[in-house]
Amino acid sequence: MKCKKCGTDLENTAMFCPNCGTSTEEENCNNQVEKDLVSILNANEDNHLINDKNQSISDNNQKDKKLSKKKKILFSFLGIILLILIIGFFASRPKEIHMETKELSNIISNEEAKKYAGDTIYLHGFLYRTVDNEKSPYLYMLTPNPITPDKLMGSNNEELYDDSNNMVIFVMEEDRKQLDIKLGTGSELILKGQMGETSSGLTVLIVEDIEVKQKVEPIHSIDLTTLNDSGSDYIGKNVMVMGRMIYLFGEGHYLTDYDVENVVKLSNLTEDEFSSYYKNGSGVYVTGILKQENEEYVIEIDNVSQNEALKGLYTDDLPTVSDCYDSSIENGTFITIHGIYKRDVTGSVSHAIVDEDTLQFIILSSDNIDLDKYFENGKDCTISGEIYETGRGYMLKVQAIG
Repeated sequence: MKCKKCGTDLENTAMFCPNCGTSTEEENCNNQVEKDLVSILNANEDNHLINDKNQSISDNNQKDKKLSKKKKILFSFLGIILLILIIGFFASRPKEIHMETKELSNIISNEEAKKYAGDTIYLHGFLYRTVDNEKSPYLYMLTPNPITPDKLMGSNNEELYDDSNNMVIFVMEEDRKQLDIKLGTGSELILKGQMGETSSGLTVLIVEDIEVKQKVEPIHSIDLTTLNDSGSDYIGKNVMVMGRMIYLFGEGHYLTDYDVENVVKLSNLTEDEFSSYYKNGSGVYVTGILKQENEEYVIEIDNVSQNEALKGLYTDDLPTVSDCYDSSIENGTFITIHGIYKRDVTGSVSHAIVDEDTLQFIILSSDNIDLDKYFENGKDCTISGEIYETGRGYMLKVQAIG
């Protein structure tokens, strides 16, 4: 510092000026005040800097908090979208659905099958084949209950009616031979497939695989004409044939058509079984294995079924007693006559076939064969044999029942 009086340079710690003797205390005091002021100013500046820094940190923290909140909202929104996508993905994925036939039949009837488009359906039920499916590719059906020949051809068709209204039609994607050759009506199956439509718009189950729970051998429904023309194609197979059952004395039991042009022999049928069936009418369905014996086709009977529709099927157009009297018939002509069976028509006539309208009758000669075993008094009767004219009218020498 300098002396304020003479200007001499002085030490900062000097109390007096060595040149003029002037005291330096006031200068020191001023210097100290200046230093203190500078110190205070510096301290205030530091505090401002610190406060500014703290404010900046605080502002940054607020910004971070606001940013973190936005991130949370964004992540929550993205999470919800992802959850919706996952749920939608699993909801839209094809499902595997196990159903009973009746349930799917109701779905199809209510036109709700499209809800199951793309889903794999496992359908449980029983196979129903109409006649010979080798010629009818779309007539495969699954029913809630097995349709056996008894149910199909029996007189009580309530169960069949219920099952036929709950059928599901199905088609095979691959070769149908597994079905045609190996599986028959009544086989218990589980079908694996998807819903689809035929070219005609029919809703069906398109099957890709079949699980066989219980197998029933196929039954081939054929008529007598087909059997006689190409029976060799069905040898050893289970066949179902409709016809008129007759018993030719000394020969055996046969199934024939209306005019006895086509016949097939029946085996495995007792006399009592034949008579019990015959009393319900000669029209029957016969099911069994077709064989060939001595160049003759034979059905080894497994089942005989009848219904109301068959009773008059083969008798309505047969000659009656009245027809015989109205026409000229040569003696010894083999004829089949339909009428009413009567016992004790007169004192000398024990058995006869009677015309219900004209009351004309033809005497029956049966050579000690018990006709009562096959016919009931006052009931319909169909009988065959050689006819002869006698002094009392016509007599029929009975040779066949039916």
